[in-house]
Amino acid sequence: MSKSPVLALILALALLLPVLPIHAQPMGKYRYYVDVKGPGNYELAVDIMNHGFPSNGTLNPLSVEVTAPDGSLLPISTSFEKETVIEWELEHKNAASFIVNDERCFFATGPDPYIKVMVDRSALDDAIGFTFSAKGRFRVALRDASLMRIISETEVSSDGYTDVFLGYSRSSLERDRPYAFFIMPGPELACMSYLKLVSGNLLIRWRADSPGEYVITLDKSPVNSKRVEITSAKRIEPTRVEAFVVVPSFPRNLSGVVDLSVEVSGNLSPITKVQARLDYEGQYNWTDDKGVLIDFKPSGGSWRAKWDTLTTWDGRHVMVIRAYDSTGRYAEFRKLIWVENIRNGTRLFPDRNALSFIVLGDNRPSGGAKQPEVYKQLLEYIIEENADLYANVGDIVYSGELKEYEDFVRVTSAIRMPLFIAEGNHENQIGKIAQRNFMSFFGKLFYSFDYGNSHFVFLNANVPGFRYSMSDEQIEWFAKDLDDTEAEHVFVFIHQPIYPYAHGIEDKSALERLRAVVRLHKDKIDAIFQGHEHMYYSGENESIKTFILGGGGAELDNQYPKESLFFHYMVVRVNGGDVSYRLVKPPVLEVNDLPDVVDAPSLEVRGRAQPFALVKVNGQEVRPSNTGTFSSTISLTLGENDVIVEALYNSTRLERRFKVTYLPHAQILLPDELEGNTGASIQVTCRGRPATGLLVFNGTVYELENGETRLKVPDISEETQVKIAAYAEGCFPSETYASIRSKPPFILVGGVVALAILIAAILLYRRRLSARR
Repeated sequence: MSKSPVLALILALALLLPVLPIHAQPMGKYRYYVDVKGPGNYELAVDIMNHGFPSNGTLNPLSVEVTAPDGSLLPISTSFEKETVIEWELEHKNAASFIVNDERCFFATGPDPYIKVMVDRSALDDAIGFTFSAKGRFRVALRDASLMRIISETEVSSDGYTDVFLGYSRSSLERDRPYAFFIMPGPELACMSYLKLVSGNLLIRWRADSPGEYVITLDKSPVNSKRVEITSAKRIEPTRVEAFVVVPSFPRNLSGVVDLSVEVSGNLSPITKVQARLDYEGQYNWTDDKGVLIDFKPSGGSWRAKWDTLTTWDGRHVMVIRAYDSTGRYAEFRKLIWVENIRNGTRLFPDRNALSFIVLGDNRPSGGAKQPEVYKQLLEYIIEENADLYANVGDIVYSGELKEYEDFVRVTSAIRMPLFIAEGNHENQIGKIAQRNFMSFFGKLFYSFDYGNSHFVFLNANVPGFRYSMSDEQIEWFAKDLDDTEAEHVFVFIHQPIYPYAHGIEDKSALERLRAVVRLHKDKIDAIFQGHEHMYYSGENESIKTFILGGGGAELDNQYPKESLFFHYMVVRVNGGDVSYRLVKPPVLEVNDLPDVVDAPSLEVRGRAQPFALVKVNGQEVRPSNTGTFSSTISLTLGENDVIVEALYNSTRLERRFKVTYLPHAQILLPDELEGNTGASIQVTCRGRPATGLLVFNGTVYELENGETRLKVPDISEETQVKIAAYAEGCFPSETYASIRSKPPFILVGGVVALAILIAAILLYRRRLSARR
């Protein structure tokens, strides 16, 4: 087919035109403009913590670009005003490390590996974070040196060296606690070239070849600017500063239906949408149909929205506001807000006589901050119920640490309804600080309110000083509250049961007074919802329906009857004078985290499901225990394995899929004896063949050639144990320990030889004398 005349002309002209370079345009959210008068090295100082932009995020020091007047990106150098090199004083667990060309390299040799580097406590108070250059795949964290409390963490995943910044909040550090920098390696070889604790301004340096306006941009995601070393440069101040930002202009305290307004500025492309979410930390996709999503509309130069705060719960929230431009880039502002719609005596929707609410309790984890997967799955079902309210009868966290509440809020933010909590004993396991944490998130200890034709009362048997009990003040308030209400229905919520199956309020005096109040108002109270006991139970006391709803995700308790053990929640529906109670026992499947790589040909798969489910692990049937736990050991083949876990519930099938790679350990073959100050040959095999890789002997690395390396055993004065580790391609790394025997001193050896010669000479002389006789 012949080309059209027009197309032929375009092609001919294209051949005559010079090839023009395509330059990147500065698109970062934060832009500094500097006027350079002539060639030379220049330096801009930036405070990444207090940068002066109307944004409350910390600027990423690794996201710097410098654009020349012609639009080209320049090589740069970045450093901090104060950088303290951390000395590698290490403590290992199931990990090997060594130094090659001033680089610290490491790999895992067993389960749960770590390398711990202690950090000077006072230095942390003056710094803002750590910087290091690394390659490989591993995790790092600033953590309490002896406890599991993580201050900050990040993951490294790079085939080549990349710069990493791990920032932290100094307010998260406890004054009298020791802290350490933890490296959690995998079986893959990884390396770090340095580790620094940094503070002060970020210094950005570049070489300018011509005068003009240069643009220094910073964003929140790393970029790949070419790095060069520039040791000295002339300090220069910006002539102007711009930023793509979204700035809210509404108050912190919100109630009812509120008007929200934000200003957007500094965008280089048109704004396509402005939205806000509550307590968003990336737990689901921004566009998912979950949680509160507020859409703003343009209005007279700003963006505005109306929001009904009853779509969430009273207390502290972080409103995450994003403005998106046409390139997909977004500016973000995180505004701390406090929602309050409920006070004692509040009446919501007084004309309504139909409503529904969810009741769930004891969703806490068995330890740590992470909410159970079972609770997350129950929330998915709860969202589908389209209820008006969600009541939780307590034990929402394990001990009351701040991070535990943060994770509960993060997970529970998937709902779009108000939440009310009857505080549990686990909410203040660590005392007054835990109670402060609870109050800082939810702000209420005990309270009541009306919703439609119903009255809701939330009691608290865990106020400090009155745990498993209740003060006279609260009991008197409870009695008066019931006296005063004229609602058609009354529902009472408490954690430790007033009417337990086995365990409840332990203060007998307080319990009797509580029951007396209930007895006096039995004609008003429809139901009492309780938790604490990890089971389900329903009964009737004083002609009042009583429930124990303790199956929200915490471990079920085997001390209770089998038929009462399952994960559940309850849906209560009010329709005029009628109330219905529906118990829901939905299908769930929780599988404990599986490692990506293992060093054994078998793997134990553990998890939880409903006790009445049929579980299959790679087709192998497993019956969960009475408490829903299951365990199955499966065989693995060399290389990558599929692990498929199924839970079958009549017509419903839940499935979780994993990839697990099995690598056998490398084998280290040592000589029968290692003697100091001598040569030795050590062999390493992988799957029965000579290995390719590295051998680490007492911190010194040697390359394997055809599965073998020869090395010089260090000279020692007394018998010593040394660590030997092998990194072999195709196998899981190994480590072992060997004893080095000290070599006898030369003078001692000479003395022994001389003595032997003397004895031999004497014996020979005596033999000759005997012969003469």
